[in-house]
Amino acid sequence: MLKLLLMELYTQKKISFFIPVILLPLFLSLGDKISGTDMFPTLIFSLAVGFISYFMTSYSNSNTGETDKLQYKLLLSLPVSRTLLISAKYVMVCVWWLISYAWLMLVLLILKYVAHVPIAQPIFNWQVAFFSLCCCYFMNSIFYPLYYKYGFRVANVIGILVFFTLSNLAGKINSLPIPANFTALLFDYPLAAFATFTAVLILLTYTTTLYIFTKADY
Repeated sequence: MLKLLLMELYTQKKISFFIPVILLPLFLSLGDKISGTDMFPTLIFSLAVGFISYFMTSYSNSNTGETDKLQYKLLLSLPVSRTLLISAKYVMVCVWWLISYAWLMLVLLILKYVAHVPIAQPIFNWQVAFFSLCCCYFMNSIFYPLYYKYGFRVANVIGILVFFTLSNLAGKINSLPIPANFTALLFDYPLAAFATFTAVLILLTYTTTLYIFTKADY
């Protein structure tokens, strides 16, 4: 397992480590609006970490067409099972989250102490850390079954759509026609609700991805 995780790190495209730079205009424009530990800053920073993690995951799987098949054949030639290969992919999401989280902390520190942007970094809050981890697994758990079934292009487009859907939903959830009891539960325990939903999604997509990869003929 460890060697598979290291392989993911070694084969990652170097440009993916500069993805946090894309978020600089967003943080510069929001400024002190994303300071503090309220729900809005928590959502913004959690989605930002999820965005970075998603692209790092997709970039590490960005071969297409015949190159994909050759890559699978190479991996399957190793003395490891298909189950272990898929498990390593899902464990690696946590590694990409950790790297993404560290990168975003660095970006925020630069904004605060170099650019003097008035941001009190809620990213150091444990709620942001936990919620961002859930966001990472939520997005990447959708990516993997689509990737192994339909290829990189389809999975990547749908993954980006999911990210923007989550971003829009975060600001409009109050106006959605959801039963009152469910809404109260969601707002009283947002982290627990999202974590539970994400855990169920991980289980379902892991099983689906494993089934697709096991049955595929490469």
